[in-house]
Amino acid sequence: MNGKDGKPFKTRDGGVMTLENLIKLVKEETLKKMNPDIKDTEKGEISDIIAVAALRYADLLPNRTTDYIFDPIKFSDMNGKTGVYLLYSTIRIRALLNKAKEKNIKIGPINTIVNEYDRKVALTLLQNPIILEKSFNNKTLNEIAEYIYKLTNCYNNLYSSNRILTEENSDIQSSWLGLSENVLKTNEQLLNIMGIKIPNKI
Repeated sequence: MNGKDGKPFKTRDGGVMTLENLIKLVKEETLKKMNPDIKDTEKGEISDIIAVAALRYADLLPNRTTDYIFDPIKFSDMNGKTGVYLLYSTIRIRALLNKAKEKNIKIGPINTIVNEYDRKVALTLLQNPIILEKSFNNKTLNEIAEYIYKLTNCYNNLYSSNRILTEENSDIQSSWLGLSENVLKTNEQLLNIMGIKIPNKI
């Protein structure tokens, strides 16, 4: 783990940075970006989960033999290739499915593929067993870290390009929700493998 100067990341006085202080630095950034409606009594616990997730994902993303730059602002970005992005997206999928259940909208089966977005999500989901086997054989987690970002990014393109809950064609809607449910289960599985907890909100 290096600083922005490319040298091993240290404290201002040149000492070795402890994990506790690394988490504290990322936590300070995540607190700035959390939903202001979250109660103060919940912010501490949630920001701890997010900070650990941000650090853990950043540490697992590169190959274990590769150095990387420690940047608390970048690590806590909700729109970048970060643990925070993955958590935010996963929480949003969960909320979407909960709304669908509240409205008694049918979830699945996935039997209607209508555009490039849902097709790409479906094809990417099929890669999950291959990625897990590769990760197991190589005894690394960076393949999983790369894959979960790819899957989440594909899904977010589907989500932003289509109005899932207001789709008038019930077959298309149920297929999109079925894809959403599968992405949620896959993300939950992979985040758990990486040792990353999912808070109820961010």
